[in-house]
Amino acid sequence: MSGPTAGVASRPKLAVWKFASCDGCQLTVLDCAEELLTLSEKVQIAHFTEASSAEVAGPYDVSLVEGSITTAQDEQRIAEIRAASGTLVTIGACATSGGIQALRNFADVAEFTSVVYARPEYVSTLATSTAIADHVLVDFELRGCPIDRRQLLELLSALLAGRRPAIPAHSVCYECKERGNVCVMVAHGTPCLGPVTQAGCGAICPAFNRGCYGCFGPLNSAAGTTAPAGAAGEAGTARAADIVSAAGAGSTHRDASTADASSAAATHTRSLTAQLRHLGMTSIELERVFATFNAASPAFAAAAREAAVPPDAAVPPDAAVPPDAAVPPDAAAAADREPPPAPGKSSH
Repeated sequence: MSGPTAGVASRPKLAVWKFASCDGCQLTVLDCAEELLTLSEKVQIAHFTEASSAEVAGPYDVSLVEGSITTAQDEQRIAEIRAASGTLVTIGACATSGGIQALRNFADVAEFTSVVYARPEYVSTLATSTAIADHVLVDFELRGCPIDRRQLLELLSALLAGRRPAIPAHSVCYECKERGNVCVMVAHGTPCLGPVTQAGCGAICPAFNRGCYGCFGPLNSAAGTTAPAGAAGEAGTARAADIVSAAGAGSTHRDASTADASSAAATHTRSLTAQLRHLGMTSIELERVFATFNAASPAFAAAAREAAVPPDAAVPPDAAVPPDAAVPPDAAAAADREPPPAPGKSSH
């Protein structure tokens, strides 16, 4: 084949997909305008509705997926995208942990829809907001709310070059040290999730004397684990399989390896919770601080549940509240209002 179409056909195809999200991570992609111009010479942007209505049929060498799964249609569509993609990368907190909309997982969605919508019977939705990896195999996760443009460009460059992406697996505390920030928790007693949050933001909040909010999710989760290379979708091209193998991107699915990573992260959050209590945070404040951008990530969800238990009624870590046990919405508030009676005394 000769002519202009030959060059297009030889370039790997890149697709960007949206599920339940605010579009912030796609806007981060668009914010890389100059870099995208250079990138477009090396890859064919086959699907990116946020940027263009033009569309090229799959299969796709690399798919970037933003957003969480919240409907039955989403479940079907992500399966189709996985099957058509050689490498599937989830971008942002919504795609990697369910996002802030995953707060619905701890409440009654039917009650929400009955209050918000005049005709709730027309609303078709799942009871939960879940991460993409809860449904299909994910080859790599880019964390953040939104993602960091530098990490995005590093990942795309690594995939094109066939090398492992240099994405940090340390905590935000490390970034604070790199920037020369004074620790807001040590120096000012400001509650901060930096010790248990994966790096990537450049320690923006602590740089302005604010505690970390945990936008990049819990440290030491499955994003950094490695699975057999080339485990991508079968419909992907051989070129994409080579890229995955060479890059060594960590494949992610919610399985035993994820549970091990979550267990390690839970150890960190328990230690931090004790320090935050020492700084004066109440149980309900602790529950809320873990229930934001990554509320449904296993480590942060467990930390929020355990925070609802009064410190005087603490149980051994291995006997903590079961992961699937629901905590009443006002449990933490009740714990703060009504301290447990002293041993041997009646509560009346």
